[in-house]
Amino acid sequence: MVSHVAEVLREAGLEPCLVVRDRTLSGLGFRLLEEPGVDGFYPLRGMAFALQTLQHGESALFFPCEVPFRG
Repeated sequence: MVSHVAEVLREAGLEPCLVVRDRTLSGLGFRLLEEPGVDGFYPLRGMAFALQTLQHGESALFFPCEVPFRG
């Protein structure tokens, strides 16, 4: 799923960056932004971390590709 979404973004002229908790997806060839290790799973924390890394004038577009169910 991640590869499919990232390829569509590339076709649209965008450069995908994956926000990850670990580097297991490094073999896919996309830029990774590894969020700091913190206890618990909170998907919005990764988005907040990504937004904090933006430079002036940059923007972000989020596509959740793999959000496991935590019940």
